[in-house]
Amino acid sequence: MTVTSATIDANTLYSKLTRFEERYAVLVAEDGSEIRWPIKNLPDQIQIGDSVELKINTKKIAEAQVEDEKYANMRKLLEELIN
Repeated sequence: MTVTSATIDANTLYSKLTRFEERYAVLVAEDGSEIRWPIKNLPDQIQIGDSVELKINTKKIAEAQVEDEKYANMRKLLEELIN
């Protein structure tokens, strides 16, 4: 995979699916940089021209997000039980 400078908002890269080449989809960021992404790792219904967001997280951040979501679900359940 080739990554050059690209449009980045925090840890998100915004791009567009422009074409398919062999086993790869080519995503082009707003600044013209290209990323080759395995087609098998794309959502099933994606089409050429669709906007794509690529997010990069460390394992530690991803685990914290899962924990936050778990506690939010527990709080929601408790509120439903109280009401």
